[in-house]
Amino acid sequence: MLKSYLTWSGDWKTQTIIYSNKENPKKTIEYQMQPNRFGFGYKKRIVERYKIVPFIDWTTDNDTLTVDTTLWKKTEKNTNELQLKPEL
Repeated sequence: MLKSYLTWSGDWKTQTIIYSNKENPKKTIEYQMQPNRFGFGYKKRIVERYKIVPFIDWTTDNDTLTVDTTLWKKTEKNTNELQLKPEL
């Protein structure tokens, strides 16, 4: 929550956890969205997220085309942190 006040554009919210690391449950690959404050729509990104401690994460950009499936398990878990309504 504090991070959203420190950055003008707000917090990135996880919509889907695409992959989870087989060896370390604190590492995930996630699809995230951020509301656009000055227009309609959202910014989107796919990142590898490492949860160091609660409220402190390390994120790096990730390309899902090069994911090593021996290290990562596909989960496709929908978290919907922005609470968007599903499209029909």
